[in-house]
Amino acid sequence: MDKDQDNSYSWVAWGKHTQKMRNPNNCGDLVLVEPGTEIVSITGKLDMSNLNSKITSIPVRLSNLDHPNLWLQTFSDSLGNYDLSIPSGQYLIDIPAQLTRADKDYYRIGLDEPQRFNAKPGTSPAIVTPIQTAGPTLNFKVGILHDFDQEKVLMLDQIIEEYQEFYGIPGVSLALIKDGAVVYHNTYGVKNMVTKEPVIEETMFEAASITKPVFAFAVLRLAERDIIDLDRPLHEYLVFESLEPYPEYKKMTARHVLTHRSGLPNWGEELENTPGTKFGYSGEGFEYLKRVVVHIMEEDIEQILDKEVIDLLDLMHMAFSDSEQLQKVVATGHIGNQPSGWPIPEHAGMASTLHTEAKAFSKFAIAILEHKGLQSETYKEFTTIHTESSKEWWKNEDHREGAGLGIFIRETDYGKAIGHSGSNGDFKCIFEVYEELDMGYVIFTNSDMGDELFQELPDLLVEGQATD
Repeated sequence: MDKDQDNSYSWVAWGKHTQKMRNPNNCGDLVLVEPGTEIVSITGKLDMSNLNSKITSIPVRLSNLDHPNLWLQTFSDSLGNYDLSIPSGQYLIDIPAQLTRADKDYYRIGLDEPQRFNAKPGTSPAIVTPIQTAGPTLNFKVGILHDFDQEKVLMLDQIIEEYQEFYGIPGVSLALIKDGAVVYHNTYGVKNMVTKEPVIEETMFEAASITKPVFAFAVLRLAERDIIDLDRPLHEYLVFESLEPYPEYKKMTARHVLTHRSGLPNWGEELENTPGTKFGYSGEGFEYLKRVVVHIMEEDIEQILDKEVIDLLDLMHMAFSDSEQLQKVVATGHIGNQPSGWPIPEHAGMASTLHTEAKAFSKFAIAILEHKGLQSETYKEFTTIHTESSKEWWKNEDHREGAGLGIFIRETDYGKAIGHSGSNGDFKCIFEVYEELDMGYVIFTNSDMGDELFQELPDLLVEGQATD
């Protein structure tokens, strides 16, 4: 990267797994040296015999002891061999903190301590043996939220911190709901792994696809007043010009969009299926429906949301687009435990741009439990499975799962679980409420690994799991 006096900069990235500017580890090897510096080609080996057989490549980092900012990294092959060229000198050989996936499980690979190595012609590092550590495991017969007390609070905090440490999840915002109220709220970790600024109650996270049920709530309120007809083709309100080459798109309705049967891909302006024929998760459909609603109402979408959702339910700490105020409180997303640096969207999108935090969003979740803001018949439609999702989405093959009207429903041993997850890559989150139990949870993380934590929450908090 080349930073100029006006604080702008140009950059170039190359090498294995390079993606945008997401991680300085991926910017390749650029070493500035004095003329005549001796460059040494070395070959080394890792003893991988004690590792999971599915692990075929491990990063190896050499850090110069005289110049701590000089480090180079390479990857071993499946036999543990690696090679690279470095300036001569004293180095520490280490395996940087990194998760490796084998089958469906993650492992953390590392060394007990780095190995010292004098890089000079004709020398090779001694063979080192990586250590493999498996992630935390849970084993609860009954979810801890059923009988939630101070002992369970300490247990929950410890579990979350263990998951943060192992999976490299910088920050978490959590709220638990029971008997129609928030019974526990806590924040963990940092907003940004570089600045180390702590997550506090006011820290906002990207809610990603959790935006969808909030928008759907507004659409259903408009439908109750006959402002929009859920079964009228959307093109009769507003033409989607990019879809004109696909005549079948003219069958698409708001109901198709909300139940993920629009025929559109998640993102992309082409038609994959005839609307109404099959499940296909689509953010693109929600953006089309947003444009239709804006066209009908002749108002900005954020004004509509304020009237139909935010003000109605007295919600706080919710934003849908960039502002100076949001910039002061927003967490930074992370990929590979490094800040992603992706900007806040300038314009509100109804598929993914909501920013909020767990305690504030719990009020929306509780409103669903208490059937606030919508007629009882509308709530029934809102929280009924209209489209079964693909089997690979299901948590339990013995229970149905699928899309309601802009929200997802899981059938469980404890009745319906109603909610939505979200992923913008560098932020991951989920909320669910259990209709018959009057309980639920909300969790936001600023990490691409956040789902490794929240996929355990249904069992840990509510549903339990079989014990050995």
